[in-house]
Amino acid sequence: DVISLKFKTRQTDGILLHREGQNSKHVTLQLVRGKLILSLNSGRANLASPDARVTLTLGSLLDDEHWHSVLIEL
Repeated sequence: DVISLKFKTRQTDGILLHREGQNSKHVTLQLVRGKLILSLNSGRANLASPDARVTLTLGSLLDDEHWHSVLIEL
């Protein structure tokens, strides 16, 4: 699966994308204090397992009213 999007904002915080699937599988892309946060849950293990969830923090100052591109390959 591939997710591709562009965004431009002045907001420092907000959800850009959230999608839920079966078995607690989900992906969330959000801005927190101008940084991009990607949260993934594979749904393959219970929530207590470190293999089930991944969170990445990327970039900074992405609330600068310039266009930013995001490409996620799952």
